[in-house]
Amino acid sequence: MYLILGCNELGYEVAERLRKEGAELLLIDPSQEKLSELRNLNVRVGDFYDPEFLKQVAEMKRATTIFISTPEFDRTLETLKAINQAKKELKIDPVILVLTPDAFVEKELKRLGATEAVPIPQVLGETIFKEFERARERAAEARLRSLVQETRGRMLILTHTNPDPDAIASAVALKTYVKAFGVDADIAYDGEMGYPQNRAMCNLLQVELRGVEKVNFKDYLNFALVDVATRGYCALPKEITPTIVIDHHSVPPSEVSGRMVELAPVGACSTILANYLEYAGIPAQGPLASALVLGILTDTSNLSSATPPDVEAYWKLRKSSDPQVLRAIQQPPYSRGMLSALPTALRKEKIIGSCLITSAGEIEEEDTVSQLADFLLAREGVTTVLVYGVMGEKVRISARTTDSTIHLGKAFSEAFGRFGGGHQSMAGAKIPFPQKPTQTQINSLVRKFLQAVGLKPKRGRVSKKGP
Repeated sequence: MYLILGCNELGYEVAERLRKEGAELLLIDPSQEKLSELRNLNVRVGDFYDPEFLKQVAEMKRATTIFISTPEFDRTLETLKAINQAKKELKIDPVILVLTPDAFVEKELKRLGATEAVPIPQVLGETIFKEFERARERAAEARLRSLVQETRGRMLILTHTNPDPDAIASAVALKTYVKAFGVDADIAYDGEMGYPQNRAMCNLLQVELRGVEKVNFKDYLNFALVDVATRGYCALPKEITPTIVIDHHSVPPSEVSGRMVELAPVGACSTILANYLEYAGIPAQGPLASALVLGILTDTSNLSSATPPDVEAYWKLRKSSDPQVLRAIQQPPYSRGMLSALPTALRKEKIIGSCLITSAGEIEEEDTVSQLADFLLAREGVTTVLVYGVMGEKVRISARTTDSTIHLGKAFSEAFGRFGGGHQSMAGAKIPFPQKPTQTQINSLVRKFLQAVGLKPKRGRVSKKGP
């Protein structure tokens, strides 16, 4: 709930934009004449610098952010005093944004209760809305902090099935966050760790991720979902309602439940958790900062699909990250299984345009195909790589691309259904068969992938789809 105090040009612009975004708001001004023409907005006539009036405004109790739009310094001080009195009696703690005539009085305004003070010469529409986004994040972190401070007992943090670097970094960040408030937590996942970067990240962070088969849910009183919002994509039992849900994926609100739910429109869950740590004054340094950097890079395809908050969080984290740790996570040493399979992959490779497809043969280590895909992507003239290998009765497939016109995650979902998925530049699949798959069955899988990325066999060749 947003309260906009003052119906000047800026106050109206902010209120109108929030309305178009579907936000719940109330615009307050002493002038009946100003407000009478605003038919599309929720408005109230009243002296917002009067604490008695503010206490009678029902929306005040639900306000998460208050914006004082008046540029008059004395009126701003008067309004802050009124808000402080109302806060004390109503027992609320909203984020308060104000304007300041210059940077010299910013400290005084913050001392009197302002959360952020924006210098008037810098006031532009985008600047104000950037601060509103920060205010929304701060309000969410305040809700999380209040909930964690009330928490009793151990917490279990769950990632989505087959966690990726963003999920792991976010889970570790939340574990760090709740630990700062005296709550112990464990991290669990279902599926497989998959990418070698995941294991390298866990080793360097010195954190254990438990497979759910080793978890007794009865040992925990609180449950948090990170980088996932619904139990359909994680191992949370149906009878358990999560305490905390933090995600960045688009999910229908009707499918999400929890005491504290935050679904933020950003490119990576790591961005959300990095901001929470910052607002709570909990430093993210060294390995954790490096992990969050990689989480953002992974889910935004190296910032190509990043939102402004992702980019801002990325650069802040880079200052605190450890280049050696980041390099060690991004470029883990090749396994013995990968090096053993490399001659086979080189011998069996096929080049179709700029797409390289090859077999690793029979493999013993799950990440052999993903390491081969990373390695072969460096080949001159190659922009997309698909590597497959047979592991018992399953086919493991991994792909990488530098082609911005291809989204591997969507292609794998289209080609392999629930057995495959990933991100724009990397994806993986594990496809089960009743018995050891034949080469004909494997060829069928490769054909589905080629069709999904816009290639199709035609008279023994492969050509781009077209009329």
